[in-house]
Amino acid sequence: MAQGTAFAQLPLDPDEEIARRRFARGSEHYAAGAYQQALDEFEAVRRYKPAPALDYNIARCLDRLERPREAIDAYTRYVTARPDAQDAAEVRARIETLRRRLPPEPPATPPPTPTPPIATTPPPTTTTPPPPLVDRPSTARRYAAPIAVGAGALAAALVGAGLLGSVRSDYNAANGPGGCRPCTDADIAPLERRAYAGYAMLGIAGALAVVDIALFATTARRRGGGR
Repeated sequence: MAQGTAFAQLPLDPDEEIARRRFARGSEHYAAGAYQQALDEFEAVRRYKPAPALDYNIARCLDRLERPREAIDAYTRYVTARPDAQDAAEVRARIETLRRRLPPEPPATPPPTPTPPIATTPPPTTTTPPPPLVDRPSTARRYAAPIAVGAGALAAALVGAGLLGSVRSDYNAANGPGGCRPCTDADIAPLERRAYAGYAMLGIAGALAVVDIALFATTARRRGGGR
């Protein structure tokens, strides 16, 4: 039987309302034995509100549809997200059962050995000696420091944005199907720490961006002055 998740009686955002409606339809299809229709609905819910319980429901549908490789992937996502779940041992045992039923992988075919080209004597050519090298710093070397600082600013911004994005996703998951609603302070504390870290990385990115602009301006002035 597919696992159900109770929704709290709170105002729903559009995504959660859609997820709730499609989750109910998926549960009805599963109970009626229409596993492909149930799978379609649960996968749609996962796109709107991802949660480990949905991976379990998806795995059950795939298992019933005799699609063991995909079922193993979905079961694995579930036990990875909830390693201490009450049914984790049962799910791991099911994964091992499905793996034993998989057909053996065909042996890899080695790539063909390339035929070496036939050696030919090239016609004599007249080469012009290259011009003498001028000891000038290249543009890339002049701007090495600004480029490095800019890359650091971009990396910090990406890390900060990623942290904040993951906080939003995990918060939505916690308040969606299979979440912890109502959540305790202990459930929310890790999200708050991750959000603070994201804001700190964005602040570092902003400071590096200001330094980077100053370095670019200084380098450009020196290049214009012939130094």
